[in-house]
Amino acid sequence: MTSCDSVGTPMATKHLDADLSGTPIDQTKYRSLVEALMYLTAGGDKLVSWSSKKQDYTSMSSAKAEYVSLSAYCA
Repeated sequence: MTSCDSVGTPMATKHLDADLSGTPIDQTKYRSLVEALMYLTAGGDKLVSWSSKKQDYTSMSSAKAEYVSLSAYCA
């Protein structure tokens, strides 16, 4: 890091109060968006989880399969 060149901040450093056309900006919405983006970038590969389960029952009839599926869901 000792041989690195510094660069300026690529974003405005003043208060966020209006966009380029002069329309007022909701700062709470902007802050929540930035917070969500920081969470997504900090999470890395932890955002996706996967789980699989072998089915306990094999059905030859679609109606029976739907019944078994619903009974497992409601149980």
